[in-house]
Parts: sequence; C-alpha cells; structure tokens
Amino acid sequence: MEGNVSEESLLPRNLSKGVILDEYVIKFFREHNLNSFARLAEFSNEVVKELENILFLIDSNEIDLIDSNEVDLIEVVRKLEDALLYFQNITFVDDFDNKDVEKLLREISSWLNNKEKLLKEISLLSNNEKELVEHSLSVKNNAEKWSNIQNKKRRIKTDIRRIISKVLDTIAELQNEQIKDVDIDVIVKIIGEDDKYIDFREKNQVFLSHAFVDRLYTLGLFLYFYQQNVYLYVDWMHQPKNSKTKKLKGNLIQEIIKSDQLLFLRTLNSELALQGGKRQIREWCAWEIGTFDYKTNGSDGSRFYIDRFRQNKQSKSRSQLIQDFQPLVGIKNGSLY
Repeated sequence: MEGNVSEESLLPRNLSKGVILDEYVIKFFREHNLNSFARLAEFSNEVVKELENILFLIDSNEIDLIDSNEVDLIEVVRKLEDALLYFQNITFVDDFDNKDVEKLLREISSWLNNKEKLLKEISLLSNNEKELVEHSLSVKNNAEKWSNIQNKKRRIKTDIRRIISKVLDTIAELQNEQIKDVDIDVIVKIIGEDDKYIDFREKNQVFLSHAFVDRLYTLGLFLYFYQQNVYLYVDWMHQPKNSKTKKLKGNLIQEIIKSDQLLFLRTLNSELALQGGKRQIREWCAWEIGTFDYKTNGSDGSRFYIDRFRQNKQSKSRSQLIQDFQPLVGIKNGSLY
C-alpha cells in the first residue's frame, strides 16, 4: 500500500514538463546528435522547472488553513520574483517578435513593481490570521473575518497561477519557435528506425488528445510512457505534414478504435477555458474525445487527464466535455488508473 502511495505522490512531478524535458526530450536530442536544440531546451527549461516547483509548493499547502501556510506564500512570491527576473533575461526572448510576448513582459514588469505591496498584504493577512487563531472561531464575527482572509489568500494564489501559466505557455511557444528547424519527419524517422520502439504493437495503446503547440512536451510523454509499457499514440508522430482533413480523420478514427484508453493533456492550448474564456475544448481535441466516447460509450476507467498546472484534487475542469474524466494517478501493467 505504501508503495502505491509513493508512486502516486511522485507521478505529478515525474510528468511535469520540466522533468519530462530534462529526462526524455533533451536526452533524446543528445542521443541523436541534435545538440544545438538540446542546449536551447536546457536553457529555457531551467525557468520551467522553477515555475513548476512554485506550483507544487502552492499545491502542497492548498487545503491547509494554518499559519505556516503564510510563510510559504511569502516564499512563493520570492521564488516567483527570481524566476520572472530569469525569464526576462533569457536572450532569445528578445529575438521573438510577438505582441503577446511583449504584452507578457510588460505584465511581468508590472507584477515585479508591485511585489513589495503584495508582500505587505500577505504579512497583514498573516497577522490578522494569528489574532483570530488566538480567539474562538465559533464567534460569528471572527468566522466571517477568517473566511474573508482565506478568500484573499485564494485570490493571491490565483493571480500567481495565472502569471505562471502565461509564462509557461509563452516558453512553450519560444521553444517551438527555436526548434522549428528540426523537421518533424526527422523525429518520426528516428523513432521509426530505433530498435527500442520495434515492439510497440505489443504494448497497450493509449490515445493522447492534445494541442499541437505542446508537441515538445508530448514527445517527452511518448518516451516516458513507452518506458512504462504503454504505447502513447501521438498523432503528429504518425501523420505526414499537411495531411488532408478527411484522410487525417480516417487515420485518427482507426487509432482511436485500437486504443482502450484516452489521455487528455490539459494545458492553456488544449482547454481554452483555462485562459478564462468560454468553457470549451480545442476543436480537434473535442472531436477526438467525442469519437472515443462514441466508441466506448463513456465507460469508466477509460478516460483520464494530465493537468500541467494543478496537481491537487481541487483541480476540476470547467469544460463539460471532460467533467467525467479522471485524473491520472498511476500506471500499472501497461494501463492507466
């Protein structure tokens, strides 16, 4: 039992983008003499790991309402400051001509300028919380004050999550821009000719529904799951570039039929609701999920998701299409659970 708990507690970190890029993608590039792209991925991945560690730190105390949580919240702000300053100084950010990046850099500057004000607010909340802890929370007035403090703390955490999510997805764009010279067909050919992957049809196939912009991460997920005796079907690794929509859908239907389970990669690129807009999934992902549901009739134990930004049980999708999906907890005998 303890072994299962240990595996489940480690899985979120094992599947975090920082770890996946370090342990699988960068090693893959180096093994196949794509060293310049490995170096680029390494450089930008440092800030990815720092930001994801901040998210893990927030998640570790998400359900706690104790005073020590406030010390961690101050630590979160300090760590975020360091990570954002590092991001500002990544050299290839300046070479990336994109209005969204420029807007994000301005937002980061604004956040850094208001950091001291935020720290004072956290300290004030902490002091107010200490005073209430010393009194009985059964008193209605105190209970209302306590609730108000917790709501303000949640707002601060939400704002921190929002800016981290934006930076992480901007880095994904920057990474994709930097490695666009790596022909996708080259990666597909390398995997197709590598003896490591010759027995893939003997493994349980799981269909990955994802946004194409997350392809660097999905390459790493493919390599990770393969080690776990799972053949993760990632469509861009099999489809010729510029495939006709009709032919593409036909191929995808065949692979969905072969897959007993589906895994949805929740990012700002695939679940558009995470960006604060309408509650919807990216069109291609929605089609894949709908096709899989038609095949399985939405059976339990067949549909899972990986959440890049939140690892705790409170991470519930606002998108109706995946409300019944289960968070991926582990892999056993080549199957997700």
